[in-house]
Amino acid sequence: MDTVERWSGPLLLLGGGMIVVASIIHPQGAGSQFVQQSLWVPAHIFEYAGWTTILLGLVGWYSHFSTSLDRLGTFGFLLFFLALATGVGYPLWNDLLLGPYMAANSPSLYDALPTNNGFIATFLIFALALLVGYLVFSVAVVRARVLPRWCFWLIVLQIIGLASIFGSAIAYAAFLVFEALFGLSIAGWGYALLSTRNRVESSERLQVR
Repeated sequence: MDTVERWSGPLLLLGGGMIVVASIIHPQGAGSQFVQQSLWVPAHIFEYAGWTTILLGLVGWYSHFSTSLDRLGTFGFLLFFLALATGVGYPLWNDLLLGPYMAANSPSLYDALPTNNGFIATFLIFALALLVGYLVFSVAVVRARVLPRWCFWLIVLQIIGLASIFGSAIAYAAFLVFEALFGLSIAGWGYALLSTRNRVESSERLQVR
């Protein structure tokens, strides 16, 4: 097993954990008044670091399963990976750099940004690509039967967690809860990879003896 695959489990476990932490400490809203709260910046540091770590872990994840996946699984991975790679910088440039400056100097402009048609269209394209790609890839991994059976329940968590993309239309608290569940499902994939690798390595050592 090469270095990329060996680190994929710990990276997904760590990245998913950071998303959970970000969701827990995040202020209960995204308007200009919440951007200026003390926990806004730390929450989005965790969020940016978490998604970046997950992105790195996904490379090893795909490398580990690529020979067992069909074309649909590969398509799902590429769609999810490209969508995440496109959106992973959003917490950095908007929530950590541009957002606090706009909220402090022009709160009305910041609050009006989510109503912009271009912003909404871009968000929906990104969200749907992320949703479809991740679910298709996850289902393909479970169908390949290369991980424990309990990983099926991670897909259930993912379906709920990916609803976080649209949860803010109902209540921002729902967005945070669902995002935490999504991070938990990612961490579960990391744990599953680690446990599978440990069993394989133990079996190989027994065979050598």
